[in-house]
Amino acid sequence: MADDPKTWVDLADRAVTVGLPILGTLGGIWLGSFLSQRTATRTAKAVAEVEAIKYRRDRLWDVRREIYTALIAKARELHETWASTQTEPDDWGVDFESYFSSADAQASMTQGIAQFTDLTKLAGSQRLVLTHQFYDHIEKLDEAYYAYARYDARHDFEDETEYLIERNKFYAKASRQACDGMLATAIAETDPDFIT
Repeated sequence: MADDPKTWVDLADRAVTVGLPILGTLGGIWLGSFLSQRTATRTAKAVAEVEAIKYRRDRLWDVRREIYTALIAKARELHETWASTQTEPDDWGVDFESYFSSADAQASMTQGIAQFTDLTKLAGSQRLVLTHQFYDHIEKLDEAYYAYARYDARHDFEDETEYLIERNKFYAKASRQACDGMLATAIAETDPDFIT
């Protein structure tokens, strides 16, 4: 019976009719699991990349938040210093010539220049983490200070006191604009749609 060719044909026919579907099923299972594994691997890699980007963005914002806070605080102090020396001659009924030559006024104006220098040095040292939008406010403040210093406006005024009053007003206004601009930019950058 084993030597009978018909038996071999029947056996082969049976193997084909029963075995191929089984092999096809097993092959399909193997192919499905392979493709599923590749899809799962790709999905896991994509999720890991997204998480890494979110982590870097969050970490960068943490660093920016610290430096933004320090710079905004320095700009606010700078404004307050210049605002304290910004007065009109009739405001206090004081002799402003003697006021601006006093030690207090000189100390305030020296402090204002020192605060401005500290602000620009800190911003320069942290330039890599500051956004262009934020740094633009510091550059505008820097340009305003140096433009006023380069243009010696003393000849536009009758005396030194008027010049100092106007200069201090200008510095107070420029400092306030920079402070407000930096704060608005920092708030805008907390928006989740902001792209770093």
